[in-house]
Amino acid sequence: MPLIESGFNSNPQRTGTYNTPPTREAGGTVRCRDTFRPPAVSDWLDRLIEKIRLVESSNKLNPPDGDGGNAIGPLQIHQCVIDDVNEKFGTNFTIDDCRKIESAELIARLYIQWWMDAYKEEIAARIFNGGPRGWRKRSTDGYYKKIRKVNIAG
Repeated sequence: MPLIESGFNSNPQRTGTYNTPPTREAGGTVRCRDTFRPPAVSDWLDRLIEKIRLVESSNKLNPPDGDGGNAIGPLQIHQCVIDDVNEKFGTNFTIDDCRKIESAELIARLYIQWWMDAYKEEIAARIFNGGPRGWRKRSTDGYYKKIRKVNIAG
């Protein structure tokens, strides 16, 4: 049974509120039916995902595939990220869902929240770029420097 049952599908059509509190059912399942977001998502994560989109695709909605065709959509998401999210949350995202901004942002939110230790922008950005241990990899230093340079009001 997935930790979060949200009614998410690979092509969300609902426009529910972002303030609906989740409920916990017997067995510990958290349900948040009227939202695209998992519980406890804060504004900093929205800003971070916006920055990631700017760094990864210059905010293009239909960017070319990157990393030799392995990074897809406006957030340049790899299949391994989709596999992790689907396994952890019981979703059924496909690589083509990464081309749709709403799905790509949801995949990114779920992935970042799952793997991060603390709610800090640097850790989250480096995890997104380098995987679950990305916050420790020197190879993500340059990526975070790019993220840090992006200035978004809020």
